[in-house]
Amino acid sequence: KFLFTLLLFKAACVTGYWVNVCEDGFDSPNECCDETNMKDHEYWIQADTSNFKDQWRLCDDYDGSVVTFESRKEYTCIMKWVNKVKGKFGPFFIGIHNEETEFMKNLFQWYRPARKADEPMVEQTDLTFTAWAPDSPKGTGDCVVVQVGDADPRSGLWTDAKCSDNQAVICERDLGTKEPGPE
Repeated sequence: KFLFTLLLFKAACVTGYWVNVCEDGFDSPNECCDETNMKDHEYWIQADTSNFKDQWRLCDDYDGSVVTFESRKEYTCIMKWVNKVKGKFGPFFIGIHNEETEFMKNLFQWYRPARKADEPMVEQTDLTFTAWAPDSPKGTGDCVVVQVGDADPRSGLWTDAKCSDNQAVICERDLGTKEPGPE
C-alpha cells in the first residue's frame, strides 16, 4: 500500500511525456535531425522546477539523464523543438557542469551518466561546441541553463547558474528504454 501511494505521488509530480523528436517532433519525420544520433534518443520536457541534483535523479528514475548534446545540430534541433511545443520556456538545466574547485571555475564539461557497469558513475567530456551568452560564463554557478523564445534576445544561449537554483529540465534517454516514464 505504501509503495502504491509513493508511485501515485511520484506520477502526480511529473508532467510531460517522452518524444522521439526525429519522428514525432515536427510536421514531417526527420525535418530537423537528418543524419544525427538523435534518431536513437527521445526527449522529455519537465516544466516542474527543482535543483540540478533532484532533476538529475528524476531523469535517472526513467533511465534517462539531463540532456547533453553530441553536436551543434542536435542542440539546434532540440532548441527548435522546445520553442515549437512550449514557445517561451526556461530557463532549464542542460547537462553541463563545471569543476567545483575555485581554480577551475568556468571549465565546463558535458556531464553524462555512465550506463555500463564497468564505467565510472559519471563521464565528463569536453565541449565540442559552445553557445554562451555574451556575458557568460560569469563564474557564479557550476551548472548551465538555457531558455528559448522567439522574442527572447538570449534564446538558445547558455548562462551559468547555481546548481541549487530551482529550474526546469529536459531529459534524454535511449529509444527502447523499458521504464515507460511519465505519460
